[in-house]
Amino acid sequence: MDRKNTSDRRSRRRKITIKLAGAGLFVCILAGIASGQRRTNLQDSPCDGITDGEFPDGEFHMVRVIYPTIGGGGSHGCRHPWWAIEYPLAEGHFLPALRRLTNMTVADDSIALELTDDRIFKYPFLFLQQPGAGYWQPTNKEAARLREHLLRGGFMLIDDLHGENDWYILADALRRVFPDRKVVEIPPDELAAIIRSMEK
Repeated sequence: MDRKNTSDRRSRRRKITIKLAGAGLFVCILAGIASGQRRTNLQDSPCDGITDGEFPDGEFHMVRVIYPTIGGGGSHGCRHPWWAIEYPLAEGHFLPALRRLTNMTVADDSIALELTDDRIFKYPFLFLQQPGAGYWQPTNKEAARLREHLLRGGFMLIDDLHGENDWYILADALRRVFPDRKVVEIPPDELAAIIRSMEK
């Protein structure tokens, strides 16, 4: 009789533990989804600054590509969706360095635009942040717009791939943009030659 009662109590405890763990997991998933809903409105963020307005004066402008994302991350007290990670720190390092190393007039900040926004064609430099972690999946319309932008001479800097899974997500997205082309790795020697020629 004692063995049966002990077995029943263990079974009930196990069921309660499983239910509590499931409820905890469900709450965590809901919290993650809710935090990822902050997509384009960062005005309530302690790290305000990304806008979809017009750029300040400058010959060079950087456009962050806005894309739907679940979740996000951050550092230095700022939390953003994946496409906006490291804002404003990335701009705070990249833009002054570009100003220092070139003769261009560089805008003081970036703005963020969706690929479907016609204004992307006014700005040749696009910046795509965390496409793997953010699970970037351009729609057919977005892929067509990016293809047109790049074929017109535009450029897209892609930052932060953390492992093979991130690479597979990006490669799949790039196949949507250029279904008739392959990603080609630049051999290290050629890349070094490009960098050396820029130093001259």
